[in-house]
Amino acid sequence: MSDELKRWQVSVWIGKDMDQPVTIYGDSIDELQHAVGNWLRKNDFTRLGNAHPDYEITRRFNYAYSDPQSAPLYRKFLDAKEHKWGQESMPEGWYWVQGDTDYWHDPQRLNDIESLITHFVHDAMIIEKGPDYQEVALTESNFPLHLISTVKRESKELLVNDMLQRGWYIVGLEYESEQDRTHQMTSRKIIFVLGHTEQNAP
Repeated sequence: MSDELKRWQVSVWIGKDMDQPVTIYGDSIDELQHAVGNWLRKNDFTRLGNAHPDYEITRRFNYAYSDPQSAPLYRKFLDAKEHKWGQESMPEGWYWVQGDTDYWHDPQRLNDIESLITHFVHDAMIIEKGPDYQEVALTESNFPLHLISTVKRESKELLVNDMLQRGWYIVGLEYESEQDRTHQMTSRKIIFVLGHTEQNAP
């Protein structure tokens, strides 16, 4: 295990307040996803988050297990608005919510722990560069395109910056323009073309 490369990493936040990080590593994104799934299967927890509760992120997901013997889950889980279960405890089982510090959506029920794992791995976990990550060498500011396995296009700079932190590279720019009735250009939008060396990179 100690000889395995740690090119990618994910922090899983557990504990009563979801403020205790567990860092999981992988040599590839596929290996990382399997490692996270295995960790979730082998360890006991009743709260799970994809980020520290104090971090300001727009892709925050929280998960929790509702136990009929515990206090109403929504107060600890959402700490916010009313939902369809009112003041009562939610039916027993796993739930997830997405939101931020100002607004949380209604909790959604999951069938079982495997449903939680699938949802967390594919929709929630935030992949970051690990300690063994090595940047691709650029020659004269050109990206070696033969290394690209996944391509995405994104126009929002905030999301582009987030993707760059997760191992994406800007490999090109595209432009979209809008015209009025006289065919005069009224606006121009930059589309960032991003490439990743891993297949199916999120």
